[in-house]
Amino acid sequence: MTPIGWLVLVLVYLALHLALYVLKLRDLPAFSQEATIFGYHFWSAVLVGVLAVLGWLLAPSSTSAAVAAAAIAAHGIYSTSFLELWSLAEGGYSLSILRLLKRAREAGQTVDLATLHAIGAQKKGNRVQGLLKLRLVRQEGSLFVATPFGRIAGAFLGGIAWAANLRELG
Repeated sequence: MTPIGWLVLVLVYLALHLALYVLKLRDLPAFSQEATIFGYHFWSAVLVGVLAVLGWLLAPSSTSAAVAAAAIAAHGIYSTSFLELWSLAEGGYSLSILRLLKRAREAGQTVDLATLHAIGAQKKGNRVQGLLKLRLVRQEGSLFVATPFGRIAGAFLGGIAWAANLRELG
């Protein structure tokens, strides 16, 4: 198979990966959890990355190197886009408020400010629980402290933010 054929194969794989999620996996309770969605994309990216590098190592050339880079980049773009859209649709604070207000309006009710604050507290609690579950932070009394793995992840993400010239506001 030609290097371009391998790239086409990767693109077909990505389409099938998405189709599997859309047609089957999204209805499973486990796939409503962030960690499951992340793992689904992480392990797929590992598979594509390993196969792309192996393909290049088995037939080293500038073309196979370019195809390997393109395959990894295509998966990166696909997964990043998917995860961002999933996150926005699933867990957005504003979206939760809008859903609550819509349900209240349909029922002829109002929503008090304390209920909206509770949504924010729940979102924050879920995020902290996710960080604990991924072992990015640990709790020490009333404080949360980054674990060694959390510091590495933070440095990695900080490097991406630096490379993208993102600056903290405020």
